[in-house]
Amino acid sequence: MSNFTRIFKFEVLSPDGPVESALAVSAVFPACDGQVGVLAGRAPLAAVLGPGALSFERPDGKVREFFVTGGFAQMHGGTLTILAEHCLPSSQLDHQIAWEELRRAREAAAKGSGRIGRCDEELEAARRKLTMAQRLMRQKKQAD
Repeated sequence: MSNFTRIFKFEVLSPDGPVESALAVSAVFPACDGQVGVLAGRAPLAAVLGPGALSFERPDGKVREFFVTGGFAQMHGGTLTILAEHCLPSSQLDHQIAWEELRRAREAAAKGSGRIGRCDEELEAARRKLTMAQRLMRQKKQAD
């Protein structure tokens, strides 16, 4: 459990609707230029999301984690809002599916099909998704 006692509102929205709305003591999200950590009282912030792990810690010490790609993050008035193009709870990450997505992204990049830069973005997102799936799989094995 965290030693932080100050809380803020944490919201995740996707095109499909609300994903999460909770109180948090801390959060970490992937910006396009690196990881950003947030605590209550943080100065206002706006950032472009990159692909990767989004996590937040609730006041009871439980941590929730998601895989996100694309979108924006905003911290304003005591609320962190994540608007993600795609958001998948970590419990739904599957190592085999992530591996297959990486394989397809590599094939698309090798063929040069699609918009310039888009293949690179999809390849990077697939790599990070697989890395997160592998980390979660190792953690689960260690807990068993």
